[in-house]
Amino acid sequence: MDTQDKISKIRRLISRLEAAGTFNREITELCSAVADMLEALEAELDELRTELETNTDLIDELDSDLSDLEDVIYGEDPETEFVENDWADIEFEVVCPQCGEKSKITLDVDPEAVICPKCGCEYDCIDQLEAIEDNYEEEPEL
Repeated sequence: MDTQDKISKIRRLISRLEAAGTFNREITELCSAVADMLEALEAELDELRTELETNTDLIDELDSDLSDLEDVIYGEDPETEFVENDWADIEFEVVCPQCGEKSKITLDVDPEAVICPKCGCEYDCIDQLEAIEDNYEEEPEL
């Protein structure tokens, strides 16, 4: 049962009460005023729903147009072509805290248990990877 059906039901109940003389006139007028207010609110709510739907459609259209424009200006987004197997090919340079040896690791290596190829020291390189990530996230000023 939608809101309009519920309002109609309230109006029918008010009519029955008026016909039966069960309530005094002031109470039936109050109930009628409340039903009028509910109808007005329902009408406003319908308008808002329509406007929301229209605005949502416009936003979707603008988003699509902006995406097309970005593709024209910047070319296709290489991230959209990313394949999960590409993770294995990404390398990061880390430094052994004991001997200072630089080595490259891939994302399939546990960053909490990196073993230095020179001295055999096992170390945690999470802080180094976070620093690399922080540097990568900074956008250069144009």
